[in-house]
Amino acid sequence: MLDALSSQSKSLNVDGSLNLRFQESAYQNDLDNYYLASNSSSYLIVTDLNNGGSNNYILQSNLSEISIDLSIYTSGNYVVTLVSDGNIIESKNLIKS
Repeated sequence: MLDALSSQSKSLNVDGSLNLRFQESAYQNDLDNYYLASNSSSYLIVTDLNNGGSNNYILQSNLSEISIDLSIYTSGNYVVTLVSDGNIIESKNLIKS
C-alpha cells in the first residue's frame, strides 16, 4: 500500500490554524493524500526552524479531521513532518506570517 499518493508542493502558507482532514482513513490537506492504517502509530511533528523546538500531535485513525492552532506559534519557518510507525512519510515547509 502506498503511503503518499500525491505531492505537488513543499510549501504551505498558513495563517490562523492548520486543518488536516481524514476521509476514508486518509490524511489530506489541499496538496497531499496519505493512507494511515488503522493499526499504525502516526503523529505530526511541527518543528520551529528558528530555535529547533517542536510539538507532536498524535493522529487517531478514527478521526476525520485534526486542527492545529497556529496562534501559539510565532511568525517564522516551520517543518510539519508526518511520521507513521517510526518512519517519516512526508515533510512540508510551513511559513507562519
